[in-house]
Amino acid sequence: MQLKIKLSVLLAAAMVAQSATSTTTTSTFTVTAAVASTCTAATSNVGFGAYNPASGTANDATGAALVTCTNGSTYTVSLDAEVNAGGASV
Repeated sequence: MQLKIKLSVLLAAAMVAQSATSTTTTSTFTVTAAVASTCTAATSNVGFGAYNPASGTANDATGAALVTCTNGSTYTVSLDAEVNAGGASV
């Protein structure tokens, strides 16, 4: 009787082990995405300090403009006199 129970348990364990076996299947698929053209811009301040227009010398200063765009985007950076349109040229 014990032998019969042991054989039944072994047979059941073998069936469970076989049903737990898995297979791996691979496949390919296509992925698409539409990427919108976009840019971001960042600037640093430009400080000219104290300027004496009677000195006759220029008062130079530097700053930076950083433009970052998605690959393939086109952009233009330009400067104008803005609120000082009647003043010095840029």
